[in-house]
Parts: sequence; C-alpha cells; structure tokens
Amino acid sequence: MILTVVIFLIILAVLVFIHELGHFLAAKISGVRVDEFSLGFPPRIFSKTFGETKYSIGCLPFGGFVKIFGEDGDIGEKSFAAKSRPIQVFILISGIIGNIILAWILFSSALMFGHANFFSALYDGAKMTLENFSAIVMGLFQIIFDAFRGINDFGELSGPVGIVSLVGQAEKMGLVYVVYFTAFISLNLAIINLVPFPALDGGRILFVIIEAIRRKNISVKVTNAVNTVGFGILVLLLIVVTVKDVLNIL
Repeated sequence: MILTVVIFLIILAVLVFIHELGHFLAAKISGVRVDEFSLGFPPRIFSKTFGETKYSIGCLPFGGFVKIFGEDGDIGEKSFAAKSRPIQVFILISGIIGNIILAWILFSSALMFGHANFFSALYDGAKMTLENFSAIVMGLFQIIFDAFRGINDFGELSGPVGIVSLVGQAEKMGLVYVVYFTAFISLNLAIINLVPFPALDGGRILFVIIEAIRRKNISVKVTNAVNTVGFGILVLLLIVVTVKDVLNIL
C-alpha cells in the first residue's frame, strides 16, 4: 500500500509539474513575468529565487501553481493584464496543452515498451491520445447530462483515494499499465481544466473571451469572488467524492 501511495504521489507531481510548466513557458515566451513556480501548496518546505522567479516546493502535494504577474489586474512592465487577449488565452491554455502532449509521449512510450518502432509508436500514440481524449469528453458530457436529468449521482467520479486504488491495480499489472494509466489521467486533467468553470483554466479563458466581446475588463473584485466561490465548490466536490471512495473501500 505504501508503494502504491508513493507511485500515486509521483504521478500527481509529474502531472502537476507538466501542467504548470506549460503555463510557465508560455508566460516566459510571451514576455510575462512569473513571480513564483510552485510544486505543491504552502507552507513551503523549499524555495529558491533565480532571476525574477521564486521556485518552491510546498508541503501539500495535491496541486501546484504558477504566480504570474498581472493575473490580478495589475498593469506594468511584463504584466499579464497588459498583453493582448490571444496572448492571455495562449498562456492560460498552455497547461492543458502540456498535459495532452505528456499523454501522447506516455502512450507512445508504452507502445515502444511493447517493441513497436519509434515512428509507428509516435503515430499510434497520437491516435490513442485523440481517441481517449474524445472518449473522455463524451463521457464527461454524458455524466453532466445525466446529472441534469436526475439519473446520475456522480458515482463514476473518483477522488484521490479512488485513484490510489486504481494505481494499485495498474501497479500489479506491470510498469506499462502504470504508464498507460498516467497518460489517461493526464488527459482527464487536461479536459477537466478545459471546463468553463470558475477557478479552472477553462473558466479563466471564458472570462478573457467575455472581456474581448465586451471590450472591457471584468472587475477584479468580481473575478476574484467568482473564482473563490468556484474553488470552494470544487473543494466541496472533492470532499464528497473522497468520502464516497472511502465508504466504497469500507
């Protein structure tokens, strides 16, 4: 069980690192200042500043963040808020793109473990990425649609406890299956972040699109309030799903 939890934490760290790295690189490419790149949430157990960015590791491993200057509306040199709408969307969507690319690399690597040659593995890995992406999107739409019809209690969703259990099953089947599973989870993370819900990348992208249509910035107070409520709802959902997973195990 301890090994399974360790593997889960490693998988989570890799997925979060790649996601935040996507935001980080996009911001740097776009000339936006990054104040902090953190793997895990505070309190910090390590931090080191290089150039204009603080790199840190937090005690709470379930996530991470990139603090980008100007996300809260501050205008100045190298500010996110001062960039054009397309650049803002590019920075916000790059974490999602990073998880999709990671899934492609992992699917391709798993196929190479099965003795496929390099180029055919890349091609088949891309097909698997697209097919799984489509299947997850359709599955998510079905869950939401059924919930609105009152015939789905979100019992198909899994929290950290449920995912640890799935990692344990993949571990027993061998390394290749762990790689496949990680690729699948990476795609799930990408798709969930695409959902136009406050506190998610998709929600932030929606705000940028609304601002572009209105040709006027949304109040920072409104944005922060909506994102705070959205984050609270996500935490509540995580707690509910985690309790469900624990009860299923018991």
